[in-house]
Parts: sequence; C-alpha cells; structure tokens
Amino acid sequence: MIQAGIRCTFSRGFLRGGCGRDASGQCVYCGETFCEDHGVHGEDYLEVCNRPKCRAKLDDVQSHQDWVRRMRVANDLKICAIEACRVSMQHECSRCRLMFCTVHLTAMEITERRTDPPRRVAAVLCDHCAARRKLWD
Repeated sequence: MIQAGIRCTFSRGFLRGGCGRDASGQCVYCGETFCEDHGVHGEDYLEVCNRPKCRAKLDDVQSHQDWVRRMRVANDLKICAIEACRVSMQHECSRCRLMFCTVHLTAMEITERRTDPPRRVAAVLCDHCAARRKLWD
C-alpha cells in the first residue's frame, strides 16, 4: 500500500493532468502512481498501471509464463522446446532457460538491464524470446 496523500498520476491524454484521486499503488514498470481505477494489484505485490506500454508488458509476461509452462513438457522428454521439433535439446536460451536444438537458437547481443549500469552482452536466444525483445529494449 502506498502512503496517504500520494495522488494518482494517470492521465487520459496529452496536456491533461493526472487523475488526482488517492493512489493505491506504484507501477513496477514506469514508477508512476495509480488509483484503484487506473491499475491492477496482482499476486506477490505486483502493481501495474493502465498505461498502454505497462499493460503490454504485463500481458507479455503472463503469456510468456504460459508459453514456458507448455514448452517445458518437451524438455521433460529431452527434446527441443519448439512444439513441432523432435531434435534432442542441445543449448539453453539465455532468457527463458528452456533447452532447444541449434536450429531454434540465435546468438546476438542484448542489453542486460539486470546490471547497473545496463550493458551489452552476448546471449543465445530462442525465437520466442528474440521476438519479445522489442517490447523490453
């Protein structure tokens, strides 16, 4: 829960002020405060505002977690995590940590934001994680 007296900064457009109601949370993605009508409070204290970029990230995380759960079944059988592929798993994706065959992985440079300051590092990504980079970079 956020301190008393902090106001919702959610705005519905350019040159419009924030909502102004008492804030109930602070977005984990943009850091802005929001009221009960302009954000969601999820499990494990996950707070996300309704700004389009922030909601897109939340939706992406949820669909990605579902995808990883479905693909883990293939890894349990010791094969590549891509649904139609039946080749033995060989390498791990740097992001989702699932195992894939060489064909379904790509070596590339990514921005590692878990370090301070963020830095460019070499990584091996599956096609699924490589496609998600636009939302997160």
